[in-house]
Amino acid sequence: MFIPTNHIETLHSGENINGVSNFSPLQYTKVHDYWGSMRDRIPASKHHNFNSLYKKDNLKPMVSNTKENRIRVYLPDNFCIIRTAQNWSECSDEERDTYLSLVEPVLKQGEDYIRNNPTETGCLSSKFVYEISLAGDSQDKSCVIAYFLSLSDLEDWSRAHPLHLNIYKTFFKMLEKYNFKTELALWHEVSVLKKEQAIFEYINCHSKTGLLPYSELQVTNY
Repeated sequence: MFIPTNHIETLHSGENINGVSNFSPLQYTKVHDYWGSMRDRIPASKHHNFNSLYKKDNLKPMVSNTKENRIRVYLPDNFCIIRTAQNWSECSDEERDTYLSLVEPVLKQGEDYIRNNPTETGCLSSKFVYEISLAGDSQDKSCVIAYFLSLSDLEDWSRAHPLHLNIYKTFFKMLEKYNFKTELALWHEVSVLKKEQAIFEYINCHSKTGLLPYSELQVTNY
């Protein structure tokens, strides 16, 4: 992926350094804590509506013979990528247990839902990922990496869907338990890209791998 700096936004719960903040210093912003702030933090949104040519209710996963093929998928213009992450490496044992038993199951439930209901959510692909070190050891970090047909589809899921609202509700239960002082670090990155700014290549993969079920949107065979 080739991401222009005016087509990405990131937000952190504290001064923890992750993702693009490794290359650009974190700054405090007043553009947060309201619906629509995610879009407002993307500089190009001042002059671009990021609309997609496709509608999510027309998404139909395609099953095809992809065995022994090398397929390069290009998503349509203005598709959206989100990486939303959790870091409990600095938490106390009690807080760690609270996060893993209370919050994480609800996060996984939401991730499963967006992946399995594309015509409702506009999500083309989603993965729940645990981060490990180069030696293979757990880093006590995880993230959801998801691809949406458009920024509007991500906004609709975030703003109004009961499962996403339940994620917020469960997280605030954890905050209340610790008087809004926790060591759990949260952050995310959202990008909106054009077709030519991202290449997804699949070699001898089954037809349900990643974005292959939607390869009819834009595809090139090699």
